[in-house]
Amino acid sequence: MINVQEVAARRRCGLPICDECVPYESIHEPGIGFDLAASYATAAVRYHDGSRENLAKIEGDSEYNALMVRFSQSTSSPDSNLWDRLRRRTNKVLGRPATVDVGTLSNILTRLRKEAEKYSNIAITSVVVVTPNFRGIQQEDLDDAIEYAGLKSLMGTFPSRIPETQAAYAGNQFGLCINYVHPLKCEEEEENMPLEQVLAVHYSRHALSVTLAPLTKAFSFSDDQSLIDWKLGLNALSLYPNVNSYWEAVGVKIQEVPNTATGWGKRPVTKVLLLGESALDPRFLKTLQDALGGIRTTNNAAILKVTRDPLYAAAKGAAEFAKRLQEAPRNCIEPEHCRENRREPKLLVQAID
Repeated sequence: MINVQEVAARRRCGLPICDECVPYESIHEPGIGFDLAASYATAAVRYHDGSRENLAKIEGDSEYNALMVRFSQSTSSPDSNLWDRLRRRTNKVLGRPATVDVGTLSNILTRLRKEAEKYSNIAITSVVVVTPNFRGIQQEDLDDAIEYAGLKSLMGTFPSRIPETQAAYAGNQFGLCINYVHPLKCEEEEENMPLEQVLAVHYSRHALSVTLAPLTKAFSFSDDQSLIDWKLGLNALSLYPNVNSYWEAVGVKIQEVPNTATGWGKRPVTKVLLLGESALDPRFLKTLQDALGGIRTTNNAAILKVTRDPLYAAAKGAAEFAKRLQEAPRNCIEPEHCRENRREPKLLVQAID
């Protein structure tokens, strides 16, 4: 039975009482996060006890890599006409990928899911998928790819996908409220979070990307200023006349975004995030540290404090978002009797037959 005074108090706070409790299974099942990086994909899990685990990494095939290059070079999302919409709908009715791009994305999602299930022995049905903030990636394509891969996106009706930078921010335990199952308490925490000027540097065998983003809470869709250079991945080292010229080019590129940024981008960098399979290469770390000396920062030494597992940082952040989206009520406050569902769980992980 719901207490009348409790109802009145919560309504004054601006949120209604939930019609239903969050199901016991949703609260206690692990959260799964997928990161579709520029040339590979990773998966991670966040368990109910707060622990996290890396599940899988797979390489992108030639179609995926070409697609991501094209996405990165687009200045805006392409418009679709009536015939495009009709073709898309027809393909879905016939059980085919809505577009060629959807087919490519769903293929890597399917492969990643299989590898993650093989490692964890968990049947994966719901995920949060994060991507680089390439303007060519259409939300509809990503949603259709997730669906075609036999998965459910936990993002639901949120207006946009979460960029890789924000996910990595969460993966490093920044911008996360403690009371996430209580919407109002979480909002209060987020209001008091400091504004950070985040420089995210993603370094892999295939590319170097640099992103500048103003962040307070991690679960956000804030603007950013960024670039990617497909000729400065670690594999390109052998193409340069000497080692020093390659690392000099990498350092110059790292400085380009923060030193040419406009508006809010002129603020000093307060946090540096590392992402990517090659981000812990000692030569790269030295180059990055040297490059930071040429941009506006508050503490160059801080780079060593945010190098936690750069390969899986974004996937871990996505898994954190997934766990919170499964547990927390949406735009309402649960009545007292719902607390029964939040008691310590029995074994609820669904194993694969």
